[in-house]
Amino acid sequence: MKSIRPAVTRKRNVFVTGGTGFVGVHLVKELAARADVGKIYLLYRGRDGQPPITSMTTAQERYCLADDGATERLRMMHGDIAAARLGLCDADYDAVVGDVDVIYHVAARVNHVLPYRVLKPANVDSAAELMKIAAAAGRPKVLNFVSTMGAATRRSPADQYTETFPGDTPLDSDMGYLQSKWAAERLLSKFVAAGFAANIFRLGYVAGHRRTGVSLSADNQLMLLIKSCIQSGYAPVLPRLINLTPVDAVAELMAAGEFRKRGGEVVNVVNTTEYITWEEIIDRLNDTGYSIEMLDFKYWQTMLRDISPGNALYKFLPLYSRPDADEKVLRFGKDIEDVRTENMSRIVRKYGIELPKVKYDLLDRYFDYLRRIEFIPGSPVGAVR
Repeated sequence: MKSIRPAVTRKRNVFVTGGTGFVGVHLVKELAARADVGKIYLLYRGRDGQPPITSMTTAQERYCLADDGATERLRMMHGDIAAARLGLCDADYDAVVGDVDVIYHVAARVNHVLPYRVLKPANVDSAAELMKIAAAAGRPKVLNFVSTMGAATRRSPADQYTETFPGDTPLDSDMGYLQSKWAAERLLSKFVAAGFAANIFRLGYVAGHRRTGVSLSADNQLMLLIKSCIQSGYAPVLPRLINLTPVDAVAELMAAGEFRKRGGEVVNVVNTTEYITWEEIIDRLNDTGYSIEMLDFKYWQTMLRDISPGNALYKFLPLYSRPDADEKVLRFGKDIEDVRTENMSRIVRKYGIELPKVKYDLLDRYFDYLRRIEFIPGSPVGAVR
């Protein structure tokens, strides 16, 4: 009798930028657990005198992730996304060109104040450099690019943001960060039209881990706004719907096998299971012992101008003090119900990804974590004006 050999899963080698950031470290953990993933090359900036792997182990510790053998699979490559050829040495550049099958470009310079020209090298030119690598002869590559929902431009006849590559119509925004993400998406649109493989993940609000609650805090605009409201005792009236998509669910979706085999997809990554309003978030904080008064946005804005450097929003004053700031703050929360998510829903169903409801167990888990790390006080304290 002829024996039947089991099908062999071809290992695909992966190159990741931003693998030590909040989304990236969770993505690397997911990729390391996949049977079809071979070597994982990781671009890192690092510090002088530290072993290369320190960047990853520090990130794992920061976000309370067990190693699970992920670091044993990594090959660390020193570089800089804002530099030509990503700042890679010749040997590392050749290794990525010759040995990698899949690229995940997670790294970006996220800043809601700086102009486009400052953000372009890290956010646009880096995408162009990776397209050169992905298009190099010899080993076809799938390029997966992490963008933001704020970069979406194309709308359906029902005036909803679609899961499609952008056209030639520029993004209607004066925010340099959003402009840079749209510009990179436009390059990818041309890249795919030329016959190459690329996917775009447009992230909405990436929230903390579903089970541990571990969240971004100091570099996250929503969390800084919440902290500022606790510190001052005042919150602005903002008609916003907030979507909370847990970071581990985002990573699980991005690590889905089909994104290592083919391109052509745009996925709006938004947890549509349940939304929460900005007012409900403030009400929940008050229910747990804080004392925050809701104020008309313009009146709150005038009070914000007098805050001290100790207030969480101090560094965002150039954004929050603008005459049109009420349109800019948590901007996409105005339009979140107008986002099409058919592609995301298909992936969630196909791979059995859990997207939890927000109210209120998940929200409380996040607040508990923020209190545990002393990002917000454990009980109401005097205002920091």
